Amino acid sequence: MVEFHFWQYALFGLFAGCYATIVGLGGGFLVVPALVLLAGFSPQQAVATSLIVVFANAASGNISYLRQKRIDIATGWRFGLASIPGSLVGVQICRHFTSNIFNVIFGILLVAASIFLTIRPGRTVHSSEAQVSQRPGLTFRRLVDSSGSVYEYAFNMKTGLLLSFFAGIISALFGVGGGIVYVPSLILLFGFPPHIATATSFFVLLISSLAGAVFHGLCMHPVYSVGFSIAVGAVIGAQIGAAVSRRMRGALIVRLFAAALLFVGLRLAFG
Repeated sequence: MVEFHFWQYALFGLFAGCYATIVGLGGGFLVVPALVLLAGFSPQQAVATSLIVVFANAASGNISYLRQKRIDIATGWRFGLASIPGSLVGVQICRHFTSNIFNVIFGILLVAASIFLTIRPGRTVHSSEAQVSQRPGLTFRRLVDSSGSVYEYAFNMKTGLLLSFFAGIISALFGVGGGIVYVPSLILLFGFPPHIATATSFFVLLISSLAGAVFHGLCMHPVYSVGFSIAVGAVIGAQIGAAVSRRMRGALIVRLFAAALLFVGLRLAFG
């Protein structure tokens, strides 16, 4: 394991927290590869330590997103609770990972998500309550954010809960909070507006990352000193990222997200 100073971890956390909040993630997609490739952590240590950062970043970012009124809370807490059993399953699988297997699988997962977003640009399915009433099984949402922008969309809640269970597995398995599943799925499959998808994803990350961190902690996997050091910077970065994202177009958020996933995925899988 390579030793770095507190300020180096904190500075990295500042960058990771800012960028991750802009694209609606907890930062694990940056923290895990950095700890594995640069600091020499085992997959278990990197994943568990990353979830500490993801939780701190999500807690900070949610403060800003709540002020912006862009979180679909009614949906987010249901998805978050559904992810908890999946987190327990993910921890048990993670215990048996070797570094080579972890890097390849995680890298391929990131590249696949990036390609999927690039091929199918973000879209919003505009619905009305009248339309939803004619399509049983769909849940209608209408949100008005702090700037007065109105967002309307409809989705299948049962499918979302099932997705959340598998996102919980991925969260605890790879230390990414589940955002790499939620953001593309909410935008492409459920028709969420990009801004609502990123903010709601962050709310779900708060629950899924806490569950994963606790379960990994019971297995003595986290390196707490490193996790807390990165988290200090990530908390500040999350506030900056949330403020920046408010001024960005939804399509740009999706492109930034795809670019980050592609770069990190290729580095892990083929580096």
